[in-house]
Amino acid sequence: FRPMAHAVGVRLKEVGKFVEQGWQVMYYAGAFSVGFYFMNKWEFDMRAFFLEHPAPPCEPLLKTFYLVQLAFWLHMIPVTLVEPWRADFVEMMLHHLITSGMIASSYTLNFLKIGVAVFAEQDFADIFLPFAKMFKYARKQAIADVMFGIFALAWIPTRHGLFFIIYYTVGV
Repeated sequence: FRPMAHAVGVRLKEVGKFVEQGWQVMYYAGAFSVGFYFMNKWEFDMRAFFLEHPAPPCEPLLKTFYLVQLAFWLHMIPVTLVEPWRADFVEMMLHHLITSGMIASSYTLNFLKIGVAVFAEQDFADIFLPFAKMFKYARKQAIADVMFGIFALAWIPTRHGLFFIIYYTVGV
């Protein structure tokens, strides 16, 4: 992403941020794709996720996907510590700690299928925010605004709709 930053005219002091956001776009797009692959494979039937609990041993790709997600969130803890602290430092640290704990506990308790459903719905919207930031660093404000709008349009139904459908399905 560094050559791309230079090609699109990102200011030198913002190249590192541009590169970081580029990797986040790649991570979230890949994570969403793998999560969606599993949801499609399971025919999006969340009620069936609990018919066999504890679930049989999982396939290697599912285990790898889950552990990569855990590693990503665990790595965000020291990253947040070493970056310049922002006004929301405490909230971000709590978010990373709680998310890591939830992923680790769902892995330990073998609730991988419901975890994948949550990953897929959460990772979808997260693709667009770092994309918007990349355009902002490239001084393409109109495109950045459109990407942020897409992020908001994806975030609202996934976080305030689909997440609660998943949550409700767990309780049924």
